[in-house]
Amino acid sequence: MRMAADIERFAILDFEVSSLSGKSWPIEVGVSWLNKGEVRTWSSLIRPAVGWNLSDWSAQSAVVYDIALEDIQDAPSAFEVAEGLIANLAERECPIFCVTAIWSMLPERSKDDDHI
Repeated sequence: MRMAADIERFAILDFEVSSLSGKSWPIEVGVSWLNKGEVRTWSSLIRPAVGWNLSDWSAQSAVVYDIALEDIQDAPSAFEVAEGLIANLAERECPIFCVTAIWSMLPERSKDDDHI
């Protein structure tokens, strides 16, 4: 027996990053979901944390995403954005990679937490 998925319990998550290198860091996150058949969306720019190397900023990525470095300087911190994202994901099913992505963008996390 095949069960129909309740599509409104799922969400789509998207991150934009500072560059295409392995040292890239998140600059924006967005999430979309359906609510009573209507598409809902939440997004936020992310202010670079003190430990994020600004030399990994890519002018090419800035053009692609239409986000300038100046645009993110006054954005909420990664911790604040993660709180907002988690609040908007409440009652949604989110695959483990979403949780890992949210967790990994927090500069305040401990190295002991890498197992999560």
